[in-house]
Amino acid sequence: MDKPKVSVCITTYNVAPYIGQTLDSVLMQRTSFDFEVLVGDDCSIDGTREILLDYQQRYPNIIRLNFQKMNVGVNRQDYDLINMARGEYIAWLDGDDYWIDKDKLAKQATILDTNPNFSCVHTSWRNYNEAKESNEDRHVKEGTWVCKIKGKEFVERLLNRESGGIRLSSAMYRRQIVVDFIQKDSSIYLTVPHVQNDIAIFSILGLWGPFYCLNEITTVYRIRRESLSATANLEKRARYSVADLYVTAYVLNYINADAIFVQHIIRRKLSGLLLYMYILDYKYEQVTIVVDLCKSVNYKFRIGQKLLLASVKYRWLKPLLYPIVKSRVSEW
Repeated sequence: MDKPKVSVCITTYNVAPYIGQTLDSVLMQRTSFDFEVLVGDDCSIDGTREILLDYQQRYPNIIRLNFQKMNVGVNRQDYDLINMARGEYIAWLDGDDYWIDKDKLAKQATILDTNPNFSCVHTSWRNYNEAKESNEDRHVKEGTWVCKIKGKEFVERLLNRESGGIRLSSAMYRRQIVVDFIQKDSSIYLTVPHVQNDIAIFSILGLWGPFYCLNEITTVYRIRRESLSATANLEKRARYSVADLYVTAYVLNYINADAIFVQHIIRRKLSGLLLYMYILDYKYEQVTIVVDLCKSVNYKFRIGQKLLLASVKYRWLKPLLYPIVKSRVSEW
């Protein structure tokens, strides 16, 4: 294969029931250009790797695999695939999602080819809820289809959930923008232990240029009963929330966000996390990580938050705080 125009990047971990559908949705793409498929697996133990090897044997000129020798986490996985990619553009797809439009790659590449000012093009999507066995189409609202905002304002809107909706599995972006950024500062992937790579990548891209939204359903986002971002396990929720706080603090510092905005964003991030730590009886050493992250962006803790944090260090406070926690945690 000549140098591909698009690199499709897929990360996997124990997705054996889904990965075949994911890969088939990529291989069905109709394009006038070459594309490659890069799949990184983080030591799956459910048969995912065997399925990937089978697909690679059938499509050796298209599929390249990157098997980790030990668990490295989502951010390292993504970092490795970005550096493996040879295409002008990268199209991302999570290992349990899939595409339903055979012309998705062709349409998005055309938009980026003809609009050099856009850093990324994404699409509307369909949520598939496994537990309910139901579909819900999510169309980005009018007025956000063509976004003219970039830089600090874009990132602030992204962190404040004003983006109109962006799914990483629906996105295609200019690879060189991200490569240039991580060559200057790879810490957003390598030293910040988070799993929020959609926020990381969209922040990098939004600083460079605006996004374009193709208001067509091209992608199915699978809402699983148990995943990184959706879980009934409080311990997993807490870990995910701490990881989210890591990348949020990084981005807030990078854009030099003003104090009022920092207070607003971090307060919202802490509303559930402090409750999880309280219920799970976190150790003081674990809580200091959260405190240090908040201090890194000069966040000022509210009284209720200070009491919750103090109850970790001074255990006698915990039962005294319980009635207050029940009624006021949503305000904190």
